[in-house]
Amino acid sequence: MNMIEFRKVNKVYENETVALRNINLSIEKGEFLFLVGPSGSGKSTFIKLLIKEIPVTSGSIFIAKRNVCNLKNSRIPQLRRNIGCVFQDFKLLPNKTAFENVAFALEVIGKPGYEIRVQVPQVLKLVGLHNKSNSYPHQLSGGEQQRVSIARAFVNRPPILLADEPTGNIDPATSDGIMKILSRINLVGTTVVMATHDRSIVNSMRRRVVELEEGEIIRDQKRGVYGD
Repeated sequence: MNMIEFRKVNKVYENETVALRNINLSIEKGEFLFLVGPSGSGKSTFIKLLIKEIPVTSGSIFIAKRNVCNLKNSRIPQLRRNIGCVFQDFKLLPNKTAFENVAFALEVIGKPGYEIRVQVPQVLKLVGLHNKSNSYPHQLSGGEQQRVSIARAFVNRPPILLADEPTGNIDPATSDGIMKILSRINLVGTTVVMATHDRSIVNSMRRRVVELEEGEIIRDQKRGVYGD
């Protein structure tokens, strides 16, 4: 079953910059896909279209067989509950502990307190931070902060996890740990789409690689590498 499908998707910004051009792409349920390419190739635009942060110029995007391009604004929050997002800059709330940052993702969708008390420790354990639940972001390393942001993205067990350059602000050794967590999340059936320019990560993982250049797909390879 296709979890994500782009059909003839074009995105042109108001300044007439063509960000994506005639994108046709299917991503199966439970797949792990690397979206690669240089800065300005369209990777972030691809991610933003999936969460309806920006609209398509033309074409259709289907998530779980539903055309999200036709979604009313009132339905967008429901869409985003089913998509976890991890970014390069963590986006943690500085005045909340690791536990509170993760719990907040459940509070905003109305989960009851008893569920939060059960689910948050479980997901902090998954990312290896069960002993840091009372730490504030400034007390955590960059890698630990990214682990908290992954826990927050995954605590609601979304069927899709999008990661936009999640290792961009952390060192290579720490990046390895982040990739192991994303692999673990993928193994439980979550569809993972990761935008990156880190060749070493892509080449060590050997997952599907879709390469963008100037808004077009120039390569789609199973068990691919990101060569020179």
